[in-house]
Amino acid sequence: MIEQKERFKGKRIVLVVSGGNIDFTLVDRIINKGLVSGGRVGMFNVIVDDVPGSLHKLTGIIVAHGANIINLVNDRLADVPIGRALLRLTVEAKGLQHLNEIKTAIKELGFDIK
Repeated sequence: MIEQKERFKGKRIVLVVSGGNIDFTLVDRIINKGLVSGGRVGMFNVIVDDVPGSLHKLTGIIVAHGANIINLVNDRLADVPIGRALLRLTVEAKGLQHLNEIKTAIKELGFDIK
């Protein structure tokens, strides 16, 4: 159709998508890229003190802003100073502005966000 676009110019075209021609892995990647580019999903790293309560304090900020944590990896072996841990977060937000508000709140409470 792309090669013959003049032939279809001004006409209503319907593309049938059925089980035989759907690559679900590709569709999943397209959806996820769209969520990330639209700010609905954000990924960032935060360096925290490796002491009881740090993770709770950080996740409390995210929850207080009405976001959802999709994934969190607590990497105590990352290339960070002893006594610190690298947290890799994937967060679901309402959009880019919401995601930026969450990151700002995290920074304001003294966390090192990357």
